[in-house]
Amino acid sequence: KAQKAGYGAVQMGKIDEVIEIIEAIKKTTALPLSLKTRLGLKNPDEILAFAPRLEKAGINQLVVHARTLPGMFSASPDWQTVKKLKKLLKIPIIYNGGIKTPEDALFYFRKTGCQTLMIGQGAIGNPWIFRQIKDFSRTGDYSIPGNKEKKEIILRHAR
Repeated sequence: KAQKAGYGAVQMGKIDEVIEIIEAIKKTTALPLSLKTRLGLKNPDEILAFAPRLEKAGINQLVVHARTLPGMFSASPDWQTVKKLKKLLKIPIIYNGGIKTPEDALFYFRKTGCQTLMIGQGAIGNPWIFRQIKDFSRTGDYSIPGNKEKKEIILRHAR
């Protein structure tokens, strides 16, 4: 859907247009600007050329989904490229991709050097993952909610 409409990761093939948009936004606001992207349209190293131009244009942080466009949501996340990117840029990098458990979160924190994670699909049907990650990072342990707690959380979200 995004590819057909020309938005999302396909914008990586239109870097000059993306830079123009960033520069126009930066002229109209002093608010911080973030951008979310994948590693590339085909090659994960595409981000290593793309991201410095984004930083120079004025973004304040970059969210990186650690897969290429063809990798969608099933390919293994390429945390190694995110680690390279972290060393290349001065702005904060937010890691995204493949975080389904607290152990995954700790793994990507340690391996990439990113200070922040973004969780998408890993939170679908599992909204307690955020509490579990917090507990795991503090104590090395976390609990799995029982049915009663799950029901309370589900009802709270529904309300």
